Amino acid sequence: VCGGVFFFLLALVCSAQKETVSSFSDVHHLLQSNSEVFLLHFTDSTDVMSQRLLPLVDEVAETLDGFVRVVIFDVRNSNLSFVLSAWGVQAVPSFKLLPQGSRRPNNEGFLKLPLAYDGLMTAESVKRFALQGIPSRGTFARIDKEAKVTVVQDQLLSLSLNVSVLITDKETTSVLFRRLAHRFTDRLHFTEVVQTRCPKVAKQLRDAYAPERSGSVLFVLDRSGQSHIFTGESKLHPMIDWLEGFASGSV
Repeated sequence: VCGGVFFFLLALVCSAQKETVSSFSDVHHLLQSNSEVFLLHFTDSTDVMSQRLLPLVDEVAETLDGFVRVVIFDVRNSNLSFVLSAWGVQAVPSFKLLPQGSRRPNNEGFLKLPLAYDGLMTAESVKRFALQGIPSRGTFARIDKEAKVTVVQDQLLSLSLNVSVLITDKETTSVLFRRLAHRFTDRLHFTEVVQTRCPKVAKQLRDAYAPERSGSVLFVLDRSGQSHIFTGESKLHPMIDWLEGFASGSV
């Protein structure tokens, strides 16, 4: 079969944050965008495990709406057999990822192979996998090793942007924090400090910039070295509204 077989039309049934491929004659129509991230979910409409995973897929799609496009493929649809074979789909339910900036299809007309997911089937794990498809563009950093706090402070204050710092006891990167970093790309720098990995650094930064606060804490360190602690609800939109006041280019 030659590469020209992909020159078809694609019909999609869309819900709020996810799309289900129902029939197609051109996969290129969906994948021609080079600036989007696609999380591909392969399911079986007759499989009990696949059906049980649907609430997880809904949660992932809702959380990552605007950042990642979730596309669902039902392996029972015979119109999809060629694509499933080309992408090496061997199990359901499963996920694959087409990161931002990859060419789809490639210069020869064949589909670029997506990255396979081999982690736990939990919403948080799948979200983190999907977020790998978004380039960090140098505005996101993670401190998970002990270092001299003075060196860390000097590094934070040497950045050209205000710094949003999250001190967290979670060893896995916060999906919400990554979403904020993507939202404010080139307008704020985001640094996540994992206190279970570097308790001394976390404690000294907390004592210096967020005293009397326990647990996870979010604060902004401005260019003058002053800290501003977030005290609102730990949800996306309140955090965006608050951070907007410290972002480069804000009015």
